[in-house]
Amino acid sequence: MSTALLVSILAVTIVVPDLAAVEAAYTSHLGYRVVERGTVAREHARAWDAPAMAGRRLLVLGPASGEPVYLRF
Repeated sequence: MSTALLVSILAVTIVVPDLAAVEAAYTSHLGYRVVERGTVAREHARAWDAPAMAGRRLLVLGPASGEPVYLRF
């Protein structure tokens, strides 16, 4: 059994119905910035045990502070 502990969370994935609304709210009101726009790779969808997510649009946001923590929608 491993005794390693989680040191930090680098990204959190959240499924939302409207990426444009999320982007507007987080960038306008919460000070986040767009880090990446794209689509979910087939490999990621499989790793998440969510194959139906392959090809879906995604948005990655990071805090204005530049800390290496991200929200993936």
